Order: sequence, then C-alpha cells, then structure tokens
Amino acid sequence: ICFMDIEHDEAFTTLAACTHSFHGDCIAMQLNAACEPTGTRPIVCATCNAALSLSDMSSILNNDEKYKQLLTLCVADHVDASPNKFKHCPTPDCKMIYAARQQQQQEQKDEEDIDDDAIFSCAQCMKQYCLNCDAAYHFGLSCASFKLSKNADQSLSEFLSKYNADAKTKNCPNCNTITDKLPNTCNHATCVYCKVHFCWKCMWMDGKDNKNGSLVYAHMRQKHGSFYG
Repeated sequence: ICFMDIEHDEAFTTLAACTHSFHGDCIAMQLNAACEPTGTRPIVCATCNAALSLSDMSSILNNDEKYKQLLTLCVADHVDASPNKFKHCPTPDCKMIYAARQQQQQEQKDEEDIDDDAIFSCAQCMKQYCLNCDAAYHFGLSCASFKLSKNADQSLSEFLSKYNADAKTKNCPNCNTITDKLPNTCNHATCVYCKVHFCWKCMWMDGKDNKNGSLVYAHMRQKHGSFYG
C-alpha cells in the first residue's frame, strides 16, 4: 500500500467495512501476496486495521481459484491459531479439519477407561483417530494402555510389576529369574533358566550341589515337615 493521494483519473477501491480507499493496484497486490503460504494474514485495512469483507476480497482478486486459495489459507491460519478448538486431520495431505475435544470432556473419562466416544472418523481420508491421543484409534485399548504399548521397555516393566503382584512369583535365589508356582503344589522348585533346585517356601538351595533335587526334598522334610503348604 503506497498511501499516496488518489488522483481523479486513477482506479481505486473503497473497502466496504470501513470506507477507506486505496489505489486498485495496491490493494490487489496486498491480496495477491496474501494468497501465498508465506503471505501476511489476516487481511486488514492498512489505515484502520478493519478486516476486509469476503465480497471485497472476491471482487478485488477477480479470480475464483485465487479466492479459494486465499480462503483455504485463512481457514488453516485460524485452525493453527486455535489448537484447543480445531485440529487438522493427522493423515498427511488430508485437508479435513475437526473440532478438538474440550478439556472438560476428557476429564470426565478416566485414562484407564476405553473411550468409544473419542473417535474422529475422517470423511475425506476414511481413517479413524482418537480425539484424546491424536493418534490412530486404538480399538479395545484405553489411552493409557495404548501409550504404554508404544513404549516396549515401560510396557514390559508394567506387565512384570502387575504379574508379580497378581501371581505367586518369586525370584530364583541363584540367578534372580522370576519363577511362579501353581497353588497347592509341591514346594520343590526348579529354575527354568539356570536349572538350580530350591525350596519355594524358604528359598533354600544347597550351596555346593544346587543341581541335585533330592537335597531339596531332604531339606523340606527336615525343616518344614512336608513338601506342601
């Protein structure tokens, strides 16, 4: 915008929103520049910062393709400036936009619960995403379980912790490998990894010959009076 006085024989445009007038070439240059991804938006009056009307933008550009391109960029700018309200479909090159899930909606659901209401089904790319995770929808998994499944080390650690808490497990006294035992079975245990024999009840193993199972039976008979319990 040049801000030079408009001579009586020069073409000019008067904006509908604020009635300020500018040289036709200047205002057209402003809008054409805004049609580029790196252009300046939103498009406002250079004098008073009033937003240009859609009708002004359409008539100044006088090009349907340019006008659609400008509107697409303006919508994308608005979405990017309002991440808590709108989001782009995560699928690369998909142009779909959807309303983001509000914080209070997410807080009503426990992260451990499977939230079937949090599905965004894109009508353009036909893919489904979780509104809470912004990732491909994880059918049958809660958000917490899905996030855990993406981290193999943490997932294994969580599984082992839960397994140890829920099952009758102990660590081998020789190599520390986790072992388990069915209820009401013999207390003579053999580590599947290092093959040592030990007493499940007190974790005793022979210090010299820990591969001899008969020594464990002798220990249980002497110390516990039974092979069970």
